Amino acid sequence: MARPIVPKHVSARTIRKLIRFFQDRVKATGDPELRATYKEIAEGSGVSYAIVKRGLADLQEQGLLEIREVGGRRTPNVYTFLGNLNAEAVPESEAADGQVRRTEILERRLAEEQARVAQLEKELAGFKDFSQRIHSVIDSGRHYVVIVRKGRRGELGINPAR
Repeated sequence: MARPIVPKHVSARTIRKLIRFFQDRVKATGDPELRATYKEIAEGSGVSYAIVKRGLADLQEQGLLEIREVGGRRTPNVYTFLGNLNAEAVPESEAADGQVRRTEILERRLAEEQARVAQLEKELAGFKDFSQRIHSVIDSGRHYVVIVRKGRRGELGINPAR
């Protein structure tokens, strides 16, 4: 049984071109994630630049593509192609595989973000410790002079005297 792709914003032909573009990229790189600008996608798929954004929105609504906007204008977004799809239909088995793959990708991304949060919390603790030790700040006109209280012996890399 196949679940047809029903485009809302663009033609079925445009959807097929975009799917083929992502399939080719996944096959070439072996990675379902792709960084690309709308212009690169338009040139690679043969779809008009003005239509690319609407076509990508259709693919996202169908669950065939995940889009992460990374930056501003002219900055490549990250696209994750979900599933090994043919150009005209999504078999039910592949739709289920796409959900599993999407879950795996999201779990991996969550683990990466949790590791980053732990790293930032560690850095923040170091800054808090340093800020508590600041005695005064003097503005000399061209430079700032920060006077810091010494830590107790054995703290922050200071070896106790023997």
